[in-house]
Amino acid sequence: MIYKGIEKPLDLPDSDTPAPIPKLQDLLNIQNNQWALHEKYAQCRTFPEPAGSFKIDEKLYRRADQSDINLCLHIGFRNANNWANLFESFKTLKSRDKKSVMGEFGIAFLLVDQAYKSASITDCKSFWFLPNHTFLCSESQERNQSKFVNSLIQSLKVPFSNLQIDDVECVILKALLLFSPSFPRHPKIQQSSGIVQKFMSHLMSYSVEKCPENGEIRFGEVILLLSSIRCAVKSFYNQTRQCGNFNIDSFDNFLRNCFLT
Repeated sequence: MIYKGIEKPLDLPDSDTPAPIPKLQDLLNIQNNQWALHEKYAQCRTFPEPAGSFKIDEKLYRRADQSDINLCLHIGFRNANNWANLFESFKTLKSRDKKSVMGEFGIAFLLVDQAYKSASITDCKSFWFLPNHTFLCSESQERNQSKFVNSLIQSLKVPFSNLQIDDVECVILKALLLFSPSFPRHPKIQQSSGIVQKFMSHLMSYSVEKCPENGEIRFGEVILLLSSIRCAVKSFYNQTRQCGNFNIDSFDNFLRNCFLT
């Protein structure tokens, strides 16, 4: 099974003690394993239409089609769920509450991955990359999709690139998004305030370590990304109601069940 090892449950704590919070390094390792899975899919890709490909730094990338979008969303939601399950307070939620959380967090999770991927490949403001190395272009024949992709580039890719967001900061952003949601009907997750405080502390320490001269400023700039990601989640939902590759009717049953209605 391709997800072997990711869903291994943590040892349960005594009932009268708080559940342990996963270590930052453990969350980073899982994230890197998940990214490696996407890389395997990228290595197996083909180029049936040379006209739909683009070369960047001597490497050929293909324009994403419907199957690429479905595949990346499908794996992305599963990765988000597996990653969140490392937190005992999420893992013990009822299935209905988990679905409510994942409806927002799942999209935020995959947008973080895609923003990191897009910023790491090129600074060009025309391409938004999916984790399997296929791309969406801001200059699309579909006007709605072109506007949507351009908004992702401007609100996420550009600041990720300017700040040089790295894999550790991606982990911290994901944890903060999971435990400080914006969805009004979001179920209460135990230990949320303590977990948010811990990862805020991680971010401050890491920001100072990464930028000793202006660590506090960097900390604030990274925190501002949370609101940009949440806005992008709302834009993503709006896009699923438009005609095109992101229309919810074009997704498989698993994906349609992941979205909030």
